[in-house]
Amino acid sequence: MALLEPATGADGFLTELKSDPGRLGLEMLLEEIVKLRRAKA
Repeated sequence: MALLEPATGADGFLTELKSDPGRLGLEMLLEEIVKLRRAKA
C-alpha cells in the first residue's frame, strides 16, 4: 500500500491529506485512518 510508505516530503503529505478519498468502502476507510495516524505522529 502506497500510503504506508513515507511521503517524499511535507508538501507531498499535505497534498495527500487534501486529496479526495474517492468512493466509500472498507479499503478507503482504512487508508484514511492511516493518513490520520501519520498526521497525528
